[in-house]
Amino acid sequence: MRRPETIIICYVSHARWNTMVESIADYAKWSLTNHLKVLRKMICLVPDDKIQFRPTPEQKSVSEIVHHVLSATQTHIFAVRDGVGRQEHSTVKGMDPGTLKSTSELLAHMDGVSDTVGRVMGEITPEQLDAAITYTQWNDYTVDARRSLLFFIEELIHHRGQISVYLRLLGIAPPHLYDYS
Repeated sequence: MRRPETIIICYVSHARWNTMVESIADYAKWSLTNHLKVLRKMICLVPDDKIQFRPTPEQKSVSEIVHHVLSATQTHIFAVRDGVGRQEHSTVKGMDPGTLKSTSELLAHMDGVSDTVGRVMGEITPEQLDAAITYTQWNDYTVDARRSLLFFIEELIHHRGQISVYLRLLGIAPPHLYDYS
């Protein structure tokens, strides 16, 4: 017998909504510090000769995954800052993941992007968080700024787990996913 579906309607006051919006921005800032810290610990464990490791030919290498995470983080934070998403937001200057030869090179790019996006995130205003963001590089896909921030956090967490699996495939014990020390 099929159970009737229940619809729950939730009313959130304007003041409560503003608090939630600010909380998303705070969580994004926290993620930049903490989730990236764990990803950095993982990358430090990758030997130089494994920076281009990929479990199968179709999958991204370690350096390509990190490039993707940095690109996604930068794309969404810059879009919130500028009020529009542009293709150039995804360019991690000076980084070609296919040519990296060492963990230290990858970490240098990671640290540079982390510093930049951390600074930009710290300058985002409540008004910018209230805006709708149109991503011109994705057929004018439009989403609210808060959701843009959640996109980069989801990408960061997802790919952090992927790097953890890669480490295990390399016979390396990854750091605990939630070791933010």
